[in-house]
Amino acid sequence: MTDEGLVDLKRAAEWKPDVFLFTIHFGLEVGHVAEFKKLSPGTRVVMHYADQRNLVAEHVSKFAGLLDALLVNNEDKDDWAKYREAGVRKVATLHEAASPAEYWPAPAERLSDVFLGGNNFKGVRDGVKAGKLRGCWWADETLQFTGVDFRWRLACRLNEEFDLRIRGSVGWDPRVFRAEPMVFHPEYLRELRSAPIAVGTNHLPKFRGYMRRQFRTMAAGTLYACEYVPGMQRDFWNHFHLVWFHGVEEAVDLIGWYLRHDDAREKIAAAGRRLVCERHTFKHRLAELRDLAEGERWT
Repeated sequence: MTDEGLVDLKRAAEWKPDVFLFTIHFGLEVGHVAEFKKLSPGTRVVMHYADQRNLVAEHVSKFAGLLDALLVNNEDKDDWAKYREAGVRKVATLHEAASPAEYWPAPAERLSDVFLGGNNFKGVRDGVKAGKLRGCWWADETLQFTGVDFRWRLACRLNEEFDLRIRGSVGWDPRVFRAEPMVFHPEYLRELRSAPIAVGTNHLPKFRGYMRRQFRTMAAGTLYACEYVPGMQRDFWNHFHLVWFHGVEEAVDLIGWYLRHDDAREKIAAAGRRLVCERHTFKHRLAELRDLAEGERWT
């Protein structure tokens, strides 16, 4: 949070808005939010938190007593309970979204068969256990991740069977994997379009818990092949909007089949993009946020 940002925040409080919505914002401290509430006591303070953690992250816990509501990217009642125990009064779902104007089927050079975006948290976790990453709070949290071994096994098999390309900041051994540093929006579209299939896994599965990467991949018109998320069938149709798998060998078989069948793959990718355009844009999320605020449907 810069000095200019704090000035803007104070000006916003003077408008007396109905809702002050923020997400993880480095530099935004408890005192800043408390001052906002003092200047605009009628404003509901809401945080949107889209990370998956077993524990209540400090990003959330430090604001818990000031929040009127916390919006998370899942519908997992056990996950919600930990936030209530930490002092958050109300919890509700506000899923991630994508902009179809920024993520679209852009022409791009094919660089691999399969693209995987994200870190190798097994490598990070092993580093923590070996004492190589002491004092790194985000690395310590990886000890709680339940899906890191599955991602590692899957990446190893995909690397054996296909031309796999990875974009991830930490944990990948470049001597084993074709791994390059992470890239972010807007460059991420180019990466999603560099392979016919993009793969996703869950480092900490939650009921109906979807990450931003999923919606961006689907909006980009790239087939999204992912580890099954509990409750996923409520929102997506398997082999119609995307494809999901439960195990490593099933994933290898599915990806191999869709790499050999271009028409079937592109048909699903197109249907996935249509679904995002129809239900999962920022415009849709804004309408959901308005309904939440007006209807008090926070719990």
